[in-house]
Formats: sequence, C-alpha cells, structure tokens
Amino acid sequence: MHESFEVLGLSEDATPRQVKSAWRRLAREFHPDLNPARDAAERFREIAEAFEAALAAARHPRPTSRRFGWGVIGVDVRVSVRPLCDDDWR
Repeated sequence: MHESFEVLGLSEDATPRQVKSAWRRLAREFHPDLNPARDAAERFREIAEAFEAALAAARHPRPTSRRFGWGVIGVDVRVSVRPLCDDDWR
C-alpha cells in the first residue's frame, strides 16, 4: 500500500474526491492554528505531503498489468531547423 494513502486512512483505489475529502478532514483536525498539540504542525505537514502524493496517484493510477510485454519504449526525437532560401520556393 502506498504510504500516502495509509497516512490519509484510505485504500489505494480511492478516487480523487475521496482523497480531497480525507485531506480536508485531517487538515481541520491537525492544523496548527486549531490544534494546540506539540506535534500538530509536523503531523499537518505529513498530511499535506501525503495528500499531494495520493492525489497524483489517484488521478493517474499505475496499470496493474501490461497488455504487451514491451516495457518502456524510448523515443528520440530530434528536429533540425535550417533557414529557408530562395531554392526552397521553386
């Protein structure tokens, strides 16, 4: 399980809406201005970092299986640009 989902108390198949909802709930609970506990600021920071990672993972889930066994395919695209001259227009 992703550690970020664990911090937010969610499963890995959570939707972006569920991630946001969990973050709002925990942010209200551990915000340093609202919670007088000594570790509130550190916990709030941890929750914010987990939120960013979990939201990215929820928006772009990793495929569980590959359709083809090709792996990662690298593409090298190089563009050469040369100035136009009069011969190009004929």
